[in-house]
Amino acid sequence: MRTTLNLHPYGEAFHHGEVKLAQNRVRLDLRVGEGVFSAASVDVGTRLLLRTMAGAEYVAGGRVLDLGCGYGPLGLALASISPRTVVDLVDRDAVALAYARLNAELNGPALNGTAAVRVEPGLGWTDVPPERTYDVIVSNVPAKVGPAAIESWLLDGRPHLSADGVVAIVVIDRLTEDVDRALRDAGAEILLRQANRGHLAIHYRLPTTPSGRAQPTVAVQDRGRVKFSAGKHSWTARTSWGLPEFDSLHHATRLALRVVRDIHGRPGMHAAVVGAGVGHGALALREAVRPEHLHLFDRDLLALRVSSANLADAGFPRAALTLHHTPLVEAPAESLDVCLAVFTSPAPQKVVDAVVAGCWAALRPAGRLVLAGTSTSVTRALERIERSKAPLLAVSRSREKGYSAADLVRRPG
Repeated sequence: MRTTLNLHPYGEAFHHGEVKLAQNRVRLDLRVGEGVFSAASVDVGTRLLLRTMAGAEYVAGGRVLDLGCGYGPLGLALASISPRTVVDLVDRDAVALAYARLNAELNGPALNGTAAVRVEPGLGWTDVPPERTYDVIVSNVPAKVGPAAIESWLLDGRPHLSADGVVAIVVIDRLTEDVDRALRDAGAEILLRQANRGHLAIHYRLPTTPSGRAQPTVAVQDRGRVKFSAGKHSWTARTSWGLPEFDSLHHATRLALRVVRDIHGRPGMHAAVVGAGVGHGALALREAVRPEHLHLFDRDLLALRVSSANLADAGFPRAALTLHHTPLVEAPAESLDVCLAVFTSPAPQKVVDAVVAGCWAALRPAGRLVLAGTSTSVTRALERIERSKAPLLAVSRSREKGYSAADLVRRPG
């Protein structure tokens, strides 16, 4: 395919591959980013939901919202079935959103008369503008957001539905009982219910009477406040469904925090965390370095908001904090004194190397980069730094149960 589009959002490091969707008169070529849900092929649940919608009269025309869109197979498939006024795709993952935008452009000719495809960041219903209404809301409901968030996902779309609007969802089968109970208690009108290969698809209408439910916020995914400790230091943090380290610190985080505690702060320092999580690294930097300004980088909008809330609870001024919804450091050259990058889950080496490259490019001379992850990934990153002659010098390294943390300094010049 010849195109002038950027086919690698966030660079080749975050490109996973291509998949095809050929079903119900839909023919889409889709590109997929690293770490995005269902990267190897279009999910079985998404295919089931599309099959159930193929003959439904309420699918034709109108305004559509795909909540939790991933790289866009569900929303873009509906956009291609019949003309639409607008199709909105919403997700919390910056990489997924970048590929959804790319896929909307690449498949433009197949999107049968669609006037507009909008791709926007959002956490469930929290960020859907109150004035927007839809004729069809579709979603492959995420399974790991917690019971309260799943209930919100199912029921809190009522203010965004037109009078005869329909919600069409698919869930994994272990959520079936909870979903059926929530819809029954809410008085939903079930239009279709079909199970297949570990998934359940349901189409329903919600009552037009006020539900009495509170306006959803990020707190719908709260998992409680937990006390954490590392060495002589302890702190309390809000935790969240869908984010790691909700009850204990990962080995990589524990190693990184030991390095951070030894960094001496000075007035006017600027620091950054890549991969914010629930904010453990940011809280450690706040205490050890006391930065004048702190930057948080994360592909996950939920991580940014939970980390921000934990920093606010710890007294860090909001004006001194900048949130960046991106997996890479995007800061001016030589603007940071400290950059902390922690990988608590396995990541392709190309992703680790891309993060390291972004960090060192933003470091000032004598600035510090703390990198933590699997020992293999840290070793390979250090080897790449040496081969590329990047101006970084490893001054220490610690290991624990297959994980490592390296402390690097940017050489002057």
